[in-house]
Amino acid sequence: MKLSDDGEVEWFEPLNDTLDVFGYNIISVPPTPDGGYLLLDHNLILVKVDGLGNTIWEKDIRDEINIGTWDWGWEMESCGNDELIIVGGITPMDSEDSDLLLIKIDDNGNVLWFNTFGGDYSELGFDIVVVSDGLVFTGRTHSRSESRYSDIYLVKTDLDGNLLWERIYGWEWYDNAWCIQIAPDGGYIVSGKRSSGPGTGEFYVIKTDPRGEL
Repeated sequence: MKLSDDGEVEWFEPLNDTLDVFGYNIISVPPTPDGGYLLLDHNLILVKVDGLGNTIWEKDIRDEINIGTWDWGWEMESCGNDELIIVGGITPMDSEDSDLLLIKIDDNGNVLWFNTFGGDYSELGFDIVVVSDGLVFTGRTHSRSESRYSDIYLVKTDLDGNLLWERIYGWEWYDNAWCIQIAPDGGYIVSGKRSSGPGTGEFYVIKTDPRGEL
């Protein structure tokens, strides 16, 4: 469904059965240069639609990765040059714990490269921004948390997905970093949820410098 600036429905187009079978929501809809849109669901299924919502093609990019028993896409952003970056998670075939997953694709859904980030326990990625010299993304880490619950995971790579730096921030219990934005001074604003024990939880916002330092 496409809405106008005033919230009026411009068009509504039901998709085919693929996304309904898996039962996940569309999580990212960046526009494409030809006036259409590329839709991503949590199962790493891509659907290309035209400017009126008609399906042009669909593709399951898990078939190209094929290294995990469980793959999850959470956010997708344009990198320019008809390329897009996806962040999410993957459970390798030889493990029960997930790694953070980073995938670059072209606008036809072909995988250009992918990389994973993880340790002895679980990591997941939730949001990503593209900067002039790389990619910065947020999520949660259990491997690098002193409490072994989860801490905020802030990572920067170059434009080819090679690690430049990583930062871990946390409090007493489960902490997740759901969103990231670029600040006017080139630093980053990260927000999410933190908790100090069962049944607790509160929203937080942190501001870092361009190197991810508080």
